[in-house]
Amino acid sequence: MIIREEGWRAAYRNFILVPLNKALISLIDGFPGKGDYVLTYGYIDNETTLRLEVVALAQSSEDGFKFFDTNDNIRSHINPSEFLDLDVIYVPDDKSKLRMRYDAKIDMLYELYETDELYILRGLGILDESRYLSSPDIVDVLLSSETTNNVYERVLVKTVGINEDKKLIKGVIAKEPEQNLGLHLYDEIEFIVEKLDSGRIVCVYKGD
Repeated sequence: MIIREEGWRAAYRNFILVPLNKALISLIDGFPGKGDYVLTYGYIDNETTLRLEVVALAQSSEDGFKFFDTNDNIRSHINPSEFLDLDVIYVPDDKSKLRMRYDAKIDMLYELYETDELYILRGLGILDESRYLSSPDIVDVLLSSETTNNVYERVLVKTVGINEDKKLIKGVIAKEPEQNLGLHLYDEIEFIVEKLDSGRIVCVYKGD
């Protein structure tokens, strides 16, 4: 599968086999075994970037794949520019066998990069039309104010939380607005999700 075509959810929280190539050789140094694939696990880091954590080496055969042990003392990841257009393989984790085998590595990713609130936010499919493939926590939000005669500007916003009734999304402005909206880079806002007459779903901030 091609993740750029399938979307970020195809990689997020999933085991993905990536063909071993010259660009990845340095990332597997110190991992046990020899293989022609790299077993990875998709996560989103604190910079909102979708990455594939190197878990173990894998060797393909007519019978499937042999997975080697991991090295919990080494951290390596593959950046989106290196995997989004590759033909990779999704690995179903029947009965969570891989999850249990590599539990320390995967648990570390959750502890470092994921909170319950972020997990809920990432599960909101209603935001997907506004998300960015390589940075799923970043969404386009339409901002307006009376000073701009309600002319909207599309601004990048990092989603950080959700209120109790789940109707308002909390975010932090990730790019300085071009218009004088009274809002600036790193300001916190709350926005809503609306469905337009065209059927398109957009994120909108209309001021306090």
